[in-house]
Amino acid sequence: MTVSNDKIAIKKSVYAIGLSNLLTKKKKKNWNEKFLKQNKSVLIPNLAEENFETNYAEIVWRNHAYWFCYTVSVPEKDISPYPFKVAGADLGEIHAVTAATDDKALLVSGRSMRSISQYHAKTLADLNKKMSRCKKGSRKWHKYKQARNRLRQKSNNQLEALEHKTTKEIISFLENEHVTHFVIGDVSGIEKNTKKNEKKRRKDNQARRQQMSLWNQGKIRKKLSYKAKLKGIIVEETEESYTSQSCPFCGGKHQANGRKFTCSVHKAEM
Repeated sequence: MTVSNDKIAIKKSVYAIGLSNLLTKKKKKNWNEKFLKQNKSVLIPNLAEENFETNYAEIVWRNHAYWFCYTVSVPEKDISPYPFKVAGADLGEIHAVTAATDDKALLVSGRSMRSISQYHAKTLADLNKKMSRCKKGSRKWHKYKQARNRLRQKSNNQLEALEHKTTKEIISFLENEHVTHFVIGDVSGIEKNTKKNEKKRRKDNQARRQQMSLWNQGKIRKKLSYKAKLKGIIVEETEESYTSQSCPFCGGKHQANGRKFTCSVHKAEM
């Protein structure tokens, strides 16, 4: 790959015969014909705004189009002069991210993301049902398949935009508060075995299990991690199992009564 200020040249190998014809001829016995290999280049306009110094690039097929993807090195922000300050984040389905420091907190709603995911699942099920009633390969079947691809592409683009806006809001809050350490609750795997596990099955019905499986907490957690690291913030992930039953005073586990938590040892109520 050769990079200039206005163009990017990617090497491409071209043969004198098409790939389909080459594969057909290779199936014949005693075929030993050779074709010349020509090295050519594919020219792409260089539209990069940043300094284009990369050691890896590739062309990928995404959303029914070819995309040229490359890596760039971005320096992390130096926050060593800041005093030690910790912030915690709790991921949720209705409230996407709740971040809090010692004196301030920020809550970002995730209802729009949940609404898009539920609409996508409902419409996709309807299209799959209609496709099952058509003959595979027919015009009606292809029509429903194209509608399904458009729905999937639109939903993915909407969710991706909302995830970036949500995480950008949280990182801006951390940057304004001069946070040095960021702790994120890890709830990965909470949607697994909700049907096989008898205890989870009694607690969650079918609609609730669908909401848990559509929850995009993993993507939000990854975006929060890499955006916080770019700002120089140290990111840690902690397990959230039984945290709602653990007492911060005695360290023991007590069953919460609704939204009130009472420690039986210290008689502290939260």
